[in-house]
Amino acid sequence: MSLLSNLTAKLPFFNKTKQLEYFFALNIGLEKIKACVWTIEQGQLKIINATSADYHFTPTELGSTLEILEVTDKLLDSALSTLLPEPEKILFGVPDTYLIDEELKEPNLKLLQEISKSLDLQPMAYVATSHAIVHLLDKTEGGPTTAILVDIGKEHLTTSIVRAGKVDGTKLVTRGDNLASDVEKGLLGFPEVEVLPSRMLILSSSFENLDKQKDNLVSFSWMGKLPFLHIPKIDVLDSDSDISGIALAGADDNDPQVKYSPSGQIPKTSRVVPVA
Repeated sequence: MSLLSNLTAKLPFFNKTKQLEYFFALNIGLEKIKACVWTIEQGQLKIINATSADYHFTPTELGSTLEILEVTDKLLDSALSTLLPEPEKILFGVPDTYLIDEELKEPNLKLLQEISKSLDLQPMAYVATSHAIVHLLDKTEGGPTTAILVDIGKEHLTTSIVRAGKVDGTKLVTRGDNLASDVEKGLLGFPEVEVLPSRMLILSSSFENLDKQKDNLVSFSWMGKLPFLHIPKIDVLDSDSDISGIALAGADDNDPQVKYSPSGQIPKTSRVVPVA
């Protein structure tokens, strides 16, 4: 089964030609939306640029469609810069809260359709951001990932249980005063899990430096309430793992042999776009 899910069965995913074609990728994440332009050049995934901007994320509703459209429009313009030819297709990354049984909830489907229509872009497919990140890890680490994936925002975080490259489930938590306690709360939402993975991977688009957050997690007593066999080893993922994962998911679906080098994929010109 493909990692990606088509938005419409009648819509062909890719034009299977060897002509160089550019695509947009858009990730709707926790409190931040990211965009990039990507292509496949000589069998290698090439991310042309990446931009990001904050938006108002609400866990139980879509929030302002108008705000998301405004942010997306500015991001795509910034990612495009002077690139020609302009991309005509867009690939979406969405939070797990947008899905039920791996299908987009109806209001969220309408949102993606509205984005595509408003920007005059052809919708290609969507993928849950957590799945895209895990796929990227599988590709870069040379084997299926087993870990706890923690995506940290300023007001929310998600915890995902990953086993053998598959996301078993994701829990959304509203942030409190202590990051480790928030992660613990998310993991306690998996009462059916007998043993938790002893590896924890953290990422955040809201914090440039995760060292302080990592220290908070490392010093926490994880064995108290949770079914760990060992104290989890905690590593920090690159903050652009989400948008890189979205682009890689699309590239890999087009060409399973596509090469990907994580080093230097996102240019140093990556920037935050202010949205008034």
